[in-house]
Amino acid sequence: MHELNTDQLEELFGSDNSDFDDSFSDDQTRMDARLGSDRNRSPARMLTSEKFGRIPGLRLLRQGLSHSVQTKLLDTIISAKYFNGATNNQAMHFGDLPQQFQDIGQWAKRDTDLLESIDREPLFDQAILNLYRPGEGIRSHVDLQKFDDGILIVSLLSSCVMIMTPASEAQKHATSYSEEGNLDDGIPILLRPGDVLAMIGPARWDWAHCIPARLVDDVNGDIIQRGSRVSITLRKLNCTTADAIELGHRQ
Repeated sequence: MHELNTDQLEELFGSDNSDFDDSFSDDQTRMDARLGSDRNRSPARMLTSEKFGRIPGLRLLRQGLSHSVQTKLLDTIISAKYFNGATNNQAMHFGDLPQQFQDIGQWAKRDTDLLESIDREPLFDQAILNLYRPGEGIRSHVDLQKFDDGILIVSLLSSCVMIMTPASEAQKHATSYSEEGNLDDGIPILLRPGDVLAMIGPARWDWAHCIPARLVDDVNGDIIQRGSRVSITLRKLNCTTADAIELGHRQ
């Protein structure tokens, strides 16, 4: 595999990756590099995610991915040149996903409670990758209805705050993203590198989510300076589509 190096990280994402650390040991509390070649093993224990009482179906496994898995994912992204060029900040896969993305889905289903109510084959057949440069965000939205229940989000490189708000009827049936909802009344969800978030049921259909465009997040008085962040979102289409990759710019 092509090896990740500091120069490539800085060229693609900038030099601010201070949140990308490995302060915890690689044990069975996180997905480690062995799972790519050991997908049929039995878990040592089922990992329990954090729940959010006001948002049924929202589950967060903090630092679910080990440092080595995060590095391999970033290495794959750099090797594929998804974000080469000044305007490309989004890439989409349709159909058969790269093996590392499939491994994350299978691990989340087998070893954690993130997807315990989701039972289908394939588990995911669409992935969207977003690069957020410092200060960038994404508008408040509900993922389109052409995607099935059960969405998995992997957060890499930098921390940020995602805001969840009750979705309007327009957002639930929208064909594009909109700036709706009072974010002051939203529920902030802090996402750190290696965190894995699942949206199922009400969290997927009845709540909108966004990342405000700003350079700094204030989390209970703790100031978090954003660096560049990458997210990988895994979804299942409600119809069959041919294998395809699309590169473009996030609106």
